Amino acid sequence: MNIAVVGASGIVGREFLKLICQRGLAYNKIYLFSSDRSAGKKIFINGKDHEFISLSKANIPDDVDIAFFSAGSSVSLKYVPLFAEKGTVVIDNSSAFRMKDNIPLVVPEINFNAIKEDDKIIANPNCSTIQFVLVLDLLKILRPKSIYISTYQSVSGAGLKALEDVLLDKSDFFEQGINRNVIPEIGEFNDLGETTEEEKIRKETVKILEIPLKINSFAVRVPTLFCHSESVIIEFESEVNIDDIKSLLEQSEVVVYDEKMNLSLDIAGSDKTFVSRLHQIKEYRDSINMWISADNIRTGAALNAVKIAERIINEKF
Repeated sequence: MNIAVVGASGIVGREFLKLICQRGLAYNKIYLFSSDRSAGKKIFINGKDHEFISLSKANIPDDVDIAFFSAGSSVSLKYVPLFAEKGTVVIDNSSAFRMKDNIPLVVPEINFNAIKEDDKIIANPNCSTIQFVLVLDLLKILRPKSIYISTYQSVSGAGLKALEDVLLDKSDFFEQGINRNVIPEIGEFNDLGETTEEEKIRKETVKILEIPLKINSFAVRVPTLFCHSESVIIEFESEVNIDDIKSLLEQSEVVVYDEKMNLSLDIAGSDKTFVSRLHQIKEYRDSINMWISADNIRTGAALNAVKIAERIINEKF
């Protein structure tokens, strides 16, 4: 099997490479496509030096079985179909194809069967969506109806230059300045004042879970390096028991419920999604409050895509 990683020199791209090694994803050849700035540089993977390659239509290989894309929507829109035309199964981490009717949007623990045998393009959900739906899917049996979610997203979600603003105390990427600050804006605003990031979590959740939900979301950028956290209120069709909620959460292999507060510094690098601060308000027995956290680069991006690839290899190839 041959693999390609597009955006291999970026934050998520390097996490793809780390996971491919850590999880023993076997390959014969691996192609590492990067920006022109990184092309020609080398990286040591699985005991060998590999060179980053500049991406162009002319140098798309004919022998790639699976390609991981994390180079932004504009690159995906241009190159994903070209890889797919050559028979490559592409798992795309951008927002380019997520809401297309004929493209599966997949979290493998939830809806892997949405992938059909002839699908060549598979969309990887937004980082905040992945950790959220992994929890919400466990509670579907209790019939949730309305959700209020505020996401507190680390700077790594915006890329390497955003990380440098925090690490080097600069304001090159965030004009408002992110150090010692929070910015209640991620993405572009629509006419009603909702940002694209808030729209993603609302629409992607419904597509993945395939249940009607009223979702109000708010996205905030915070000056942490890694891990996104979410303050979530879920209203159900009828009263719920907090012990039933705990029992459902504890059945999962990928969600960890813990009474102690889960802090970003503690969970960075983990493969799990963490739930804490689970509580009810006495007057509202039909709702539950919780705090959800996960490593946005790993759990919220690269790991989900690699898990999709593993199951495709084991079950569909």
